[in-house]
Formats: sequence, C-alpha cells, structure tokens
Amino acid sequence: MKNDLTQVLIELKECTKTLTAIAESLTQILTDETAVPVVPTPAEPEIEFLDVRKVFVEKARAGHTDALKALLESYGADKLSSVEPSLYPALLYDVEAIQ
Repeated sequence: MKNDLTQVLIELKECTKTLTAIAESLTQILTDETAVPVVPTPAEPEIEFLDVRKVFVEKARAGHTDALKALLESYGADKLSSVEPSLYPALLYDVEAIQ
C-alpha cells in the first residue's frame, strides 16, 4: 500500500511539473501577443458649433428653413445654440441630408 501511495505521489509531482511547464508556455505566448505594438487609429476631427452653423446657414439660404426648424425640434432645441455639443456629429449628418 505504501508503494502505491509513493507511486501516486511521484505521478502527481510529474503532473505538477507538466502543468507548470504548460502554464509558463501559455504565459509566454500571451506575453508575446500583447507585446505587439498597437497602432492607434486617428481620431475623427471634433465637430464644433461653427461647423454645424455653417451648414445650417447654407441650408437656410437654400430655402430649407422649415426643415431646419423641424430638425432642431427633433433634437429638443428651439435654436442651434441649445443643442448639446455631443449631438453635433449626428445633427451635422442630418442637416447635410436635407435636400
């Protein structure tokens, strides 16, 4: 019985060595993969109030005043300066779509 337990203990120690080697290999692989430099993507240019205002003026001069008013209302604003700056990209997209 003692010999059986000794053999099991020896096998467990071998399993531990094998598992440790596997863990070290996986750690090395993951370290190598994460060490690859990440190329940052260029940020989109920030859209400012004057950018949106310029397009609004062009559309108003083209006779789309009613559509612009309706669009502002859909953004919960009664005038352009009341629109949240975070909404400028979406608003600009919508304004440019007016024909």
